[in-house]
Amino acid sequence: MVIATREKHEHLAGLSLLIIIGLLVACAQQPAQIGGKYGAITSEERERIRQETEQRERVHSEQLAAARAERIKEQQRLAAEAQKQIEEDEALGYKHVPFADYMLDYKTMPIGTKRAIAGFYRVNGQLETLVENWFPDAPEIILLTETAPREIRKRLLECRRGYPCRMIVLGHTSRCEVTWLGRPVSNSVCLVVDKTREQRQY
Repeated sequence: MVIATREKHEHLAGLSLLIIIGLLVACAQQPAQIGGKYGAITSEERERIRQETEQRERVHSEQLAAARAERIKEQQRLAAEAQKQIEEDEALGYKHVPFADYMLDYKTMPIGTKRAIAGFYRVNGQLETLVENWFPDAPEIILLTETAPREIRKRLLECRRGYPCRMIVLGHTSRCEVTWLGRPVSNSVCLVVDKTREQRQY
C-alpha cells in the first residue's frame, strides 16, 4: 500500500513537471508570435495608415466647408427675403424703425404715422404691449388690436397662451386713453395694429 501510493505520487509529480515544462515552452514562444502578428508594422502598412488618415481628415474638412457654405447661403437668402419685405412694407407707407427710435419720437409724430417695429408681444391684464425685450422694466409700446384683422387677433391670442412671441408689428399711431380698473389714468399715443409678421432670425 505504501509503495503503491508512493509510485502514484511520483507519477503525478512527473505529469506535473511535464505540464510546467510545456507551459514554459509555450510562454517562451508566445512573444515571438505576438511580435510577428501585432508588433512593429512595415513601412508599407505605416504609409497606408497615414494615407487613410489624411483621406478621412480631408473628407471631414470638405463636409464642414460644404455645411458652412450652405449655412451662409441660407442666411443670405433669409436676409434677402427680409430686405424685400421691408421694401414692400415701406412702399405701403410702413417705415421700419428701431424700437428705441420709436420710443424717442412717437409723442411728436403726426397722428396716423405708419411704422413697422420689432419686439415681443406682452399682455399685462387687459393692456396689450410690444416690448423691446422680456425684462420686467423693458420699454413698451401700447397696442390697440380691436380693429386688427381676425387672423391677427387669433395669432395674438395664441401668444397669450404660449411662450413670448417675437414679431414685427405694422401699425399707425393714434391717441388713446389708458385706464386702470375702468378709470382713466392718462392720455397717450398708441399703435393701432394693422398687421403682424413673424420675425425670423438669420
